[in-house]
Amino acid sequence: MRNKMFGLIVLSLTLTLSTLASCSTPAPALPEPAIPEEDQAAIYAAVVRQLYTVDHTFGDEPPNWPIVYLLRATNDRAGDPRETDTNSRLLAESLQEAIVAALDDLPAEFIWIDDRSEVIDETIIAVKGNGALITLGNTYLQGSGKVHVAASIYFSSLGAGGTTYIVEQVDGIWKITGKTGAQWIS
Repeated sequence: MRNKMFGLIVLSLTLTLSTLASCSTPAPALPEPAIPEEDQAAIYAAVVRQLYTVDHTFGDEPPNWPIVYLLRATNDRAGDPRETDTNSRLLAESLQEAIVAALDDLPAEFIWIDDRSEVIDETIIAVKGNGALITLGNTYLQGSGKVHVAASIYFSSLGAGGTTYIVEQVDGIWKITGKTGAQWIS
């Protein structure tokens, strides 16, 4: 009788454990194909250039800020603050250098920072030195070869905006070709 009871307990535990195993977290999705650093630099530079020269929220005349601060950590909420996860990662120093090098024709000095509190003047609620602060999201490769990148710009309490850009190679050059999802302006 004990052997039969022991057998039923073992069978019951085996079935329970196999059921629990099938209810566990699903296998992670396959990672997106990696975007080479050289392409990432060109993509990010296109996004920064778009914010600096076109989507700066000043209308037709770009303000040509003398200094632009760039956050080292990505934040996917830059394009849509309603997103629940920032998916933050630090951009490699070599990538930071390549992005700034690709922007050397613009009149601003580009400086990487760790935290926005380093450059926000709380007395006037604006970026120090008559500058702007740009936050970049991660690069997400789409099936069509297009890349989505969230980004925002901030220069004062009533001067900011963000969106998610569609970036793709046109004649071998990464260019902004559209926007997707939420767009916001302050």
